[in-house]
Amino acid sequence: MLKSFLVKLFSNSLRADVPPELHATYLVSSQNLEYVRDPLGMTNSKVGYVYLIDENLKIRWGGCADATVKEAQSLENCTGVLLKRLEEIQNEKPGAVVEGLIQDGAPSTTAQVAV
Repeated sequence: MLKSFLVKLFSNSLRADVPPELHATYLVSSQNLEYVRDPLGMTNSKVGYVYLIDENLKIRWGGCADATVKEAQSLENCTGVLLKRLEEIQNEKPGAVVEGLIQDGAPSTTAQVAV
């Protein structure tokens, strides 16, 4: 309960430190996520985790802490594969609605897909 209170207390100051255009890319939760830590591989509760999620909401890449050059290249490659899949979906189904994956020619950090 104390942890939840502290998260709520500092949420506003965290928001002030992050530029407004990046607010949608951050998630601060006061919920207890202990039941999902192991399945997601979140073994350390003191660091942030990054996940690359595909159109079926499956984790395709995950990482935490400072990425090595090899890990960063792996993320780049995985992102390229997912973007190629998106192009194929759009070419096969011209009327498909795919929102949030591409913004201004660059991949978005959030995705909602309806095909």
